[in-house]
Amino acid sequence: MLKVVDVPSIAELANENDIIFCVDATFSTPINQHALEQGADIVIHSTSKYLSGHSDLIGGIVASNKQNIEKIWQRMTKYGGCMNPFQAYMLLRSMKTLHIRMKTHNENAMGIAEFLEKKVKKVIYPGLESHEQYEIAKRLLKGYGGMVSFVLGKNEYGLKFMRRLKIIKEASSLGGIESLMSMPFNTSHSYLSNEERKKWE
Repeated sequence: MLKVVDVPSIAELANENDIIFCVDATFSTPINQHALEQGADIVIHSTSKYLSGHSDLIGGIVASNKQNIEKIWQRMTKYGGCMNPFQAYMLLRSMKTLHIRMKTHNENAMGIAEFLEKKVKKVIYPGLESHEQYEIAKRLLKGYGGMVSFVLGKNEYGLKFMRRLKIIKEASSLGGIESLMSMPFNTSHSYLSNEERKKWE
């Protein structure tokens, strides 16, 4: 969870092998990372998350050079997938406060990560020196985002902890104004066996 990709290194490898390199930068946002400048050919974002910031629309953005965008545009006009005008308006409205919201996300997540590091078995947050890819994160990211992962031990410990929280709600999403918490074993990774989940740890 919360691994940091060395975009320039992968971009170099992709370029050497004539491979188009696409980065999903939903977690980092354009505020915390400029993946195109770091060598990615295409960058995608879910606008449903940090970019909208209010959990009230569904959409996506593709950023690239003119040549790639023209190819993507041709496919899109054939297959559909066009945001309606009102959702586009709401997204434009939300983008005006993205830099302020991300600053707060970054600061709050760092504060929580530092607090939890003294209390729980393990905290996984790219802004902590204990993170395996901290040096990569420090080099590539301008901020470390609002996602914090931590380990308490057994799943039942996590469920008990999560369901006793008063302000943070149990739900599977991210990037909104709400503080949310979920556990992989019964949400994003519920389709995996225990053995398969351990491989992802």
